[in-house]
Amino acid sequence: MRIKDIIIESVLDEAISSSSLYEPVKKAIEIGIQNSIGSLYDLKGGYPNLEEKFNNGLNSREMRVELIRAAEGPDSRWNMADHIAMEIRKTLTIELGRNVVRSLTFVDLGDTTHGDASNLKIRINSKVVDNIAKASVTTVMDIVLDNYGEGELTDGLWFIIKSIGNGDRHYVSYLLDDNEKRINSIASTVIHEVVHVLQHTQQNTAGHRNHEYRSYLGKKGEFPELNAKRKRTPEEDSRHYKLYLASPQEMAAFSHEIAVKMANDFGLRDPRNIEEFNRAASAIDAQSIIDYVKERTDSYIMPQERKELPVFKRYVKLVYQELMRYIDKQRERLQAK
Repeated sequence: MRIKDIIIESVLDEAISSSSLYEPVKKAIEIGIQNSIGSLYDLKGGYPNLEEKFNNGLNSREMRVELIRAAEGPDSRWNMADHIAMEIRKTLTIELGRNVVRSLTFVDLGDTTHGDASNLKIRINSKVVDNIAKASVTTVMDIVLDNYGEGELTDGLWFIIKSIGNGDRHYVSYLLDDNEKRINSIASTVIHEVVHVLQHTQQNTAGHRNHEYRSYLGKKGEFPELNAKRKRTPEEDSRHYKLYLASPQEMAAFSHEIAVKMANDFGLRDPRNIEEFNRAASAIDAQSIIDYVKERTDSYIMPQERKELPVFKRYVKLVYQELMRYIDKQRERLQAK
């Protein structure tokens, strides 16, 4: 498909800026984890066998298994995914100023899909949250075993859980540090899918109700045809991913991911002052953006190929624009302190 054939759609699909949502979304995930662990306090007294086992000297792994078994039992309402999803939805409503995202849920999407967006609804793969839940309970158990002796484990467990629920910075920091990569992964996926929701919102407003994927590469109709196939050969899979990376919708979303990753790697997220921030921002140059785009497109978009060079350049431009927006907003925030 030629670029001029989809110029109207590309304007709608690419003119999205959401990387500034990364910090609020990440904070929402952290609050969801904290509240979820704090809610385990509701189990206190309801599972005497659990408390008896703790006091009989189980190791950390065994204690974790027992606590998760009780937490996920038929009489319990504990669900970390629900806590995190609720906090993200509240944050998106506040940050976007309106209820753009109609629903956000965690579901099992298999081993290869991080998330998806259909019209105004977002689904995030629940596997990462499952891992956070297990790692968090293990962290709680390790804290208990490090601080309490035989006969004190039960009281220590409920004290630590209640302290985390009340926002004790010392104990909460253990949870967040142990799950930092997983939290970043969820936040990045949420931003990626929010870009798609905002694309759909703009398209709906402009009267474009057909959200069919298109691509800057390939023949007309090739990408939708491959996209609709439930089973593809390895060659078709590779071809589909190339066209997928070159679609206006995904170029905008992946450009946000790249910009956020660069902001993290170059130290733009948590500078101590404006001078430190300016030094970090000045380290970003054209070559670094090119390198990050190459890494993310994973040799599928080849700048040495004549037809693919415009797509690669577009990626570089989109990442640059999003980084500049992010830097401007961060600088405003620091100067306002």
